[in-house]
Amino acid sequence: MSRWLFPGFLALTLALYAMVLGGKPFLDDWVYVLAEPARHILGAFGELHPGQFYRPLPLFLVAVLQLAGHGSPVPIHLLQCVLHALLAVLVVSIAIRRGTPRGWAILAGVFMTASQSAAAAVGGYDTLSITLSTFFGMASLSLLLGPGRYGAAAAAFLGSLLCKESALGYLPLLALVAIRAHPTVSESSQATPFLRRRGALFPFLLAAIAGGYLAWRTLLGAFAPSAGSGTYNMNLGGGILRNLAMLWFAALLPISSVDVFTAVAERNVAVALVGLAAVAVVLALLLLGFIRKGRWGRGLALIAAGSVALSPVLPLVHVSELYAYTLLPFAALLLGESVGSLAAVGSGRFARRALLSLAVLLLAANSIATMSKALAMAENGRRAERLLGAVAREMRSLPKGGTLTLVDPVLDHPNYSVFRFRSFLLVPDEKLVERSGRGDVKLLRVEARRDSSSSYHGTADRVLTLDGQALPVRL
Repeated sequence: MSRWLFPGFLALTLALYAMVLGGKPFLDDWVYVLAEPARHILGAFGELHPGQFYRPLPLFLVAVLQLAGHGSPVPIHLLQCVLHALLAVLVVSIAIRRGTPRGWAILAGVFMTASQSAAAAVGGYDTLSITLSTFFGMASLSLLLGPGRYGAAAAAFLGSLLCKESALGYLPLLALVAIRAHPTVSESSQATPFLRRRGALFPFLLAAIAGGYLAWRTLLGAFAPSAGSGTYNMNLGGGILRNLAMLWFAALLPISSVDVFTAVAERNVAVALVGLAAVAVVLALLLLGFIRKGRWGRGLALIAAGSVALSPVLPLVHVSELYAYTLLPFAALLLGESVGSLAAVGSGRFARRALLSLAVLLLAANSIATMSKALAMAENGRRAERLLGAVAREMRSLPKGGTLTLVDPVLDHPNYSVFRFRSFLLVPDEKLVERSGRGDVKLLRVEARRDSSSSYHGTADRVLTLDGQALPVRL
């Protein structure tokens, strides 16, 4: 591969995510704003953080980068961009090994880099766990597609597990690839008997790694999902297919998912139809590419592989758009191989130009949507910083043991993921207490109602709102 591939992908990533490079933390980002980074460097692999999750590798890296950068978020955001560019290089490598022509394999890498469905992962702070996990998972897959690098592939799988528990989805996929890519062969094969034995034993090695990982996280008391209706509970009914369909839709969508899913929530039929039409165009491109050359089996294999990699999160009651990042490498491979097949079939210069123009249009639409999402995330970080200062000032002004009620506004448009979020929840209670130094103040969080704009007056020592009632906090 060209030595300019990674620098090119990195330059494109930095251009798309320039707005968030110095972005302030908000929502779940705060879990990785560490008060004592040095303590986590030493203890990351023996503690649960954030919350009751065991994700030691991102915690270790965040601690090191915060200590080295004196608390600046820039090094962590730069690492996110580097990982995303490296993952695009892996996509190109896998595409070439699958027989995709080099030019169209690079197109798959560009799609991986520019896709709007990557924004939640690449533009975030706490989402380092999923970018690292996906990178190591795909690195393990890439290593298996080569000449039997079982040790390195197993180490990459372990690295993926140490970043996020959902990496367990790579286990059956890697085992199947190892068996199919390196089957037991005849004595006349150039493969040595030792190599054949390692290939046969590799799935057992993966199972041992996964078993050890699960045993250790259980010993530490890590969270494990159970049946129920909460966000992190599991439901083995029809929600699995719904989650799978929505995440594939998000991965293939070439325009902003914020606009489309908000339109669905608001029953804005026109915008929702535009989103459906955009995905229909991408699906038609994929179908034509695989069917016209009789390669539909290869396309289905990629869809199945992505779905298997995603399988641990599919039973959850609520699945964030963030997890579309797990599917994205497979979606990029689908696009690159499909367009490459169509280009090989179409002999006319006009047909090839039309195909290239469509690919450029899809990439441009994704790039515009990605930048709009990055801008929204950067603005949420600035809002969180302003909220933190304003609420902390009010807390410091209260008498000892006072109460501060934070009233979220009536929304004209629904909040969506980490992109559209107008709420005091941008900043958690712990950070408000830490900034104000007032652990004695009681914080109440309530939602306003259209028919009771003043119902919270007199219920506490102080009331803050976002929308002009009582003592407003302007965002």
